[in-house]
Amino acid sequence: MAITKIQSESLNLSDNYDFTGTVTGAGGTNTPAFYAERSVDQTISTNTETKIIFNNEIYDTDNAYDTSTGVFTAPSAGKYIIFFAVRRGGFTSNRFFAELRTTGNPNNFVSENASNDTAYGSVVGTQLVTMSANDTAFVNIYHDRGSNGNITGDVTFFGAFKIIE
Repeated sequence: MAITKIQSESLNLSDNYDFTGTVTGAGGTNTPAFYAERSVDQTISTNTETKIIFNNEIYDTDNAYDTSTGVFTAPSAGKYIIFFAVRRGGFTSNRFFAELRTTGNPNNFVSENASNDTAYGSVVGTQLVTMSANDTAFVNIYHDRGSNGNITGDVTFFGAFKIIE
């Protein structure tokens, strides 16, 4: 059934309809979006917040993630879902946490794994963040092992996408 003109009738949603022309206002895309991961382990100094460089970009719809600095720069204003996971590489410490840092947002999200007996423990986080154009986001890691430790590259990732409003 082709829809040519709708006056006072309603659509039966169980019917199939063929549309011609352009349909507007339907759907949308969750872009800009990116996803990056570590391709190799990264050494993290003890008792120091260190930025994680997610050096292997899997996709980036707007070239908004920089693999050399580990920073996502929002190309447009809006609400973004930002997520990350970081896995420590075979060491224990009293404190092990990752922090999502964003400009323009006073409340940074911290995810902590303080268990001393979890040598391969992971910290994960997801947060809805309102960003202005050119605001940035990155992930820091911290541990208090007493000597340097590694985060593993095989399950450490960072990503974001803009939600449709």
